[in-house]
Amino acid sequence: MFAYLGLQNFFAALTAPLAPEDVTPSLRFDAAARLCATLSNGAHTYLTLSCPGGFEIVRARCEFGVIVLDRGVDGTSAQAFPIGACLAFAWLGAGIADMIEQTMACPRPCIPATISSGADAPEGVVGAPYSHRIVISGTPPFSLGEMVIPQWMIVTLDAGEVRLSGTPDAPGAYVVQIPLNSCGNLTPFFITCINVAVPVAP
Repeated sequence: MFAYLGLQNFFAALTAPLAPEDVTPSLRFDAAARLCATLSNGAHTYLTLSCPGGFEIVRARCEFGVIVLDRGVDGTSAQAFPIGACLAFAWLGAGIADMIEQTMACPRPCIPATISSGADAPEGVVGAPYSHRIVISGTPPFSLGEMVIPQWMIVTLDAGEVRLSGTPDAPGAYVVQIPLNSCGNLTPFFITCINVAVPVAP
């Protein structure tokens, strides 16, 4: 289960209307950035959405810098909210239940990180943007260990995924080794060799 976090004194206002089916709210940038910085590696919290005549409880998490909401939780239903509607942290039943589960005397065993999908990395092409996602299965939180990657590659860890990106600048076979800290141990999570070819002439 992803970790639950309480966020004392968190308040924000919508800067765009939110329809009942929307899951990515538009927030003031500083509030969105601050919330994403806190909800890393799959953590979540519960917030209230409110305006005159409307109230809803949502579960919030961060995915690659974007706040994503699970709408209408803890006995509420998804509603429409206008610009300026208040989004705030509150102690709620769902959050208290998560907190109790996380602090039980006999907690769930920690499951070490394994690759759920993305074990086979695609080949690259010189001068073409490279992108690959590796989905993590296991018990968060996770953190990156000391990596072996080519100079052109950037590795990010967010919301239970490891993302590889960058633009290869020379052909060759590049070794990639990405260890993860998981369940208190450093494990060799992802090891591969990525072949980069020269562009095919038209």
